[in-house]
Amino acid sequence: MFINGCKTILIRCRFCGRLRKYELNVFKLMENNKIEYKCKCGETNIAIKKIMAEVSKLK
Repeated sequence: MFINGCKTILIRCRFCGRLRKYELNVFKLMENNKIEYKCKCGETNIAIKKIMAEVSKLK
């Protein structure tokens, strides 16, 4: 079975107004704690952080 973990994100930079297309790989996000996508002007457009949910067992 093949699972495609790639998604496309379109974001407009709030500083310079450029529209950028980024490829998001959810498997790379699982490897790293945080992924940042920067605009050509140098500003960070988006930062995606992995949050681990704690699962507790009910008695």
